[in-house]
Amino acid sequence: ENPQDLPFTLAYHFDDAAPLAHLVAATGTRRGDPAAPDTIAMDGSAAIWPVGRVRTEGELILDLTNGAGIRGLPTGSWDRAPTRAMLVPLLTGPERTANGCLLVGLNPYRPLNEAMAGFIRLVAGQVSASLESARSLEFQLQRAEALAQLDQAKSQFFSNVSHEFRTPLTLISGPLAEAQRHARTTGIDDLAANLEIVERNALR
Repeated sequence: ENPQDLPFTLAYHFDDAAPLAHLVAATGTRRGDPAAPDTIAMDGSAAIWPVGRVRTEGELILDLTNGAGIRGLPTGSWDRAPTRAMLVPLLTGPERTANGCLLVGLNPYRPLNEAMAGFIRLVAGQVSASLESARSLEFQLQRAEALAQLDQAKSQFFSNVSHEFRTPLTLISGPLAEAQRHARTTGIDDLAANLEIVERNALR
């Protein structure tokens, strides 16, 4: 929120399938401005912001004194554009993989010392932690939805099984009842009792 500390910032998310880096947030500049392209090629073929290098090199300090091929760099609260920028990976997951990066235009009137670098790393860490929390919540929601679908499928399965078993058992209930009546009329009470038990157990 302070354009004096950080004249501009850009946050990119890495899409390995493309492979491209997609702009997801910006301060001090607008999406689509020369300094804030919507997408950047991860293979380094683009003339702007070497975002893909953070995967192999980690944190980078970029020299912007020659404009770095960018017209009209944002100045924030100052009368001159930043001469350097800091590129920090956004690490997520158990293996701390760089799935994005934070690019920060540095105050042109303040040297980049360890305190300032630490502050920027802290900002990047907070962004990474927020991303991790969002991903964890998304995973939990997806898992809960999958479990609900599984439970519904299980209930449907048992309902179908019950129906399939009940249909033939219902068909034999008539002959069982007739056999019981015949056994009673002929005086075979034990057989009638057994047939009654069979019928009762079959239709449970």
